[in-house]
Amino acid sequence: MGRLRVSTSIAFATDEVAPHVEGFLAAFPRVRPDLAATDARVDAVAEGIDLILRLGPLNDSAMTGRRVGAYQRWLVAAPEVMATLDDDAPLEDRLRGRCVTYSGSSLGMRWRLDGPEASVSFEASGPVTAGAGSVVRSLAMAGAGVALMPSFAVRGELAGGRLVRVAPEWSGPAIDLTALWTHRELPRKARVFLDYLSPLLTLDER
Repeated sequence: MGRLRVSTSIAFATDEVAPHVEGFLAAFPRVRPDLAATDARVDAVAEGIDLILRLGPLNDSAMTGRRVGAYQRWLVAAPEVMATLDDDAPLEDRLRGRCVTYSGSSLGMRWRLDGPEASVSFEASGPVTAGAGSVVRSLAMAGAGVALMPSFAVRGELAGGRLVRVAPEWSGPAIDLTALWTHRELPRKARVFLDYLSPLLTLDER
């Protein structure tokens, strides 16, 4: 079936795709995945992309796609940052000036958080921004502030104690994962890859 070019974000490729490539190759040795990982939007036709795995809202009306599922979005910080937050203050006050934000989309700069009885929405502010989700995660682990991250990107760090959840009763709106392609029908090699990968993803909602 040949080379399969898959475009997705760096963090998603690292955490959700790469761990399963060896098993895919064993099952489908005639397909050669090429993970075109980037946090920038790509011209799928010009780049010869067969399959895009996109997190977040869609603006590509010309592309065919299907929703794969969704991930929760959690507030996380290094333990030493967590220790400095005032648990008795309103959530927005706790986070003001302490946010590590993702500059790659509007989702990263304006935070909406849903709690047990209400929702809040505000412009996230803090000492540093980054244009890649994996860098936001690293900054949070280094103690730069509180980040709002999709669950797949922080599960390992939470389990290892490198990050902790801040105000776990609050979370951002779930972020959709959508598979997109430029052809009228999904190419067979891309369909095989997507069918293999989808059940292995750590989706919070299918």
